[in-house]
Amino acid sequence: MLSDRFLPEYDFSETHEILINASATHVYSKLRTLNLGQSAIISWLLRLRGFRTPFFSIAEFERFGFATLAEVPNEEWLMGLVGQFWRPTGNM
Repeated sequence: MLSDRFLPEYDFSETHEILINASATHVYSKLRTLNLGQSAIISWLLRLRGFRTPFFSIAEFERFGFATLAEVPNEEWLMGLVGQFWRPTGNM
């Protein structure tokens, strides 16, 4: 996993799996344009952080300071953020 490059040692690990009836290429292309704001939970978490936008895509995450750390196209994508998470906006 790409995350092992950035966090080689950790105290806890959890994995989940879901079967999607589509090719990895199709799913991966949709990921970049997915409106995360349509999810009630994600929308609530975004509002909690002060993000008020009806459409929230991966591009919006990048606009707010997230960065792609590593990527294997059509297989795995790792994003990260540096911030002060005890502050409402992460001090960004």
